[in-house]
Amino acid sequence: MRIENLAALFLVCSLPAQLFVVDPLGRGTHTDLQAAINAAPAGAVIEVRGGTYGPLLITRTVTILGTNTPHVRAPYTGIGQQPPAISLQGTGSETAVLSGLDVSGLCSGSWWNLAGPGIASTGFRRLAIFDSVVRGHEWVQATGTAQSASAIVASGAAALHIVRSVVAGTQSDSGGANTWAPSGAIGINASSAWVTLLASTVTGGSAGSTYWYGPPAGPCPCPGFPGSGGVGVSAWATYAAGSTIAGGHGSQVTSYPGSTPWGMQPAGAPIVATASTTVAATLAQTAPLRLGTVHSIGFAPSNALSLLLVGSPAPGPTSVVGVQFVAIDLAQPIVLEFVPATATSWSLALPLIAGLLGLELAEQRFDFTPSGSWVATNPVFGVVVP
Repeated sequence: MRIENLAALFLVCSLPAQLFVVDPLGRGTHTDLQAAINAAPAGAVIEVRGGTYGPLLITRTVTILGTNTPHVRAPYTGIGQQPPAISLQGTGSETAVLSGLDVSGLCSGSWWNLAGPGIASTGFRRLAIFDSVVRGHEWVQATGTAQSASAIVASGAAALHIVRSVVAGTQSDSGGANTWAPSGAIGINASSAWVTLLASTVTGGSAGSTYWYGPPAGPCPCPGFPGSGGVGVSAWATYAAGSTIAGGHGSQVTSYPGSTPWGMQPAGAPIVATASTTVAATLAQTAPLRLGTVHSIGFAPSNALSLLLVGSPAPGPTSVVGVQFVAIDLAQPIVLEFVPATATSWSLALPLIAGLLGLELAEQRFDFTPSGSWVATNPVFGVVVP
């Protein structure tokens, strides 16, 4: 489907969502983010203009667009297990889009027994994170064994899209001598999900130092003992482009007294998944999807004619008519543009239409090869922000 007037694409792709504005200075519809979430109907868009909030509970489809980097975190003190900074609790059909947030915080070892993850999702069909920082809560003043926290925990079959973001598990702590530091937590713990990582950095939780009276039974790494680094991503399948994915580092084991280094426990694996695909990042976003501006993507020239598709992100890359890793939902309205072989960029003017806020777009180029087949580049995902 070819649409000559790109503004028509936006009008077709999106119906104006109800907009809420959270402003700590009182210049919006709410001053508290949770109050806005409670008032918003399914499908609403919430703009958050800075501030600190949390913990948050989200039970309906929602898009949250942060400006001036809003912070979301769980309480520093409490009893038992620290809650996540953001809890998503759905029935299997809900989606959440989070953009421009800092989801992180601290966990007092004098109060909590377990540190909370940054985000925990149950029953949400899809979670998309753009231009954000998501970390588990970091231990301070640990008084005993302190288990590190995952950045994201998602249970059930779900699709996770992590775009231009930093996601990291935190560090465990042994809390004293003659105690092994616990192994690091998984950075993104989503064993049933399809995780797409674009221009992002993901790290598993690390294990803090271990001080042991006298040397262990053998040189480290020491099999059968904790202190290993956490896996970067645990998923059903992963697709990555332009991203760095690493397991957390293992514990430094030192004999005590004497402070003699004994070795390191192993680092965590970058990815544990049934299928894992990494492609080169040949398509890059050069300007954000911001109202009233020109959005651009850059790429190297091709040797032949190319097609550029613009539409909605698919839950996971699929194969369409023999073309692998198509990341655009072809059931949604799309723009189809021919790209000359010498072209190095493509631009899109975003009109000042408030109803476009929160609209997600996926862009991907398809190059025609001399053998007569089409090859897909990496996709670029974006969300329209103020």
